[in-house]
Amino acid sequence: MPGYVIPIMVIALVAVAIGAVVFFIFRLRSGQGLNISWRALFLVYFYLMTVISLLVMVDGISNLVRAGMGAALGQEFSYYSDRYAYKIPPPEELQQQE
Repeated sequence: MPGYVIPIMVIALVAVAIGAVVFFIFRLRSGQGLNISWRALFLVYFYLMTVISLLVMVDGISNLVRAGMGAALGQEFSYYSDRYAYKIPPPEELQQQE
């Protein structure tokens, strides 16, 4: 997965948890109680699994497209290359340092 997906998922999970706690607190303070049906729980579970499946599918498709484009256009397209500009000393200097 790309490096930004996991932090976004963590932030979304924390936001949903905070929203659920606030919802339940307001619901209990109003005196309505917690009448949650099995159908509502099933729908929440279904929507959660749908979102997770879509995230996994999009990640997989993006990896396939990147690999295909890398095969067609070269490795520089599909992989990050860390290039550092530094001077490599000649072998004589390396032997003197040891």
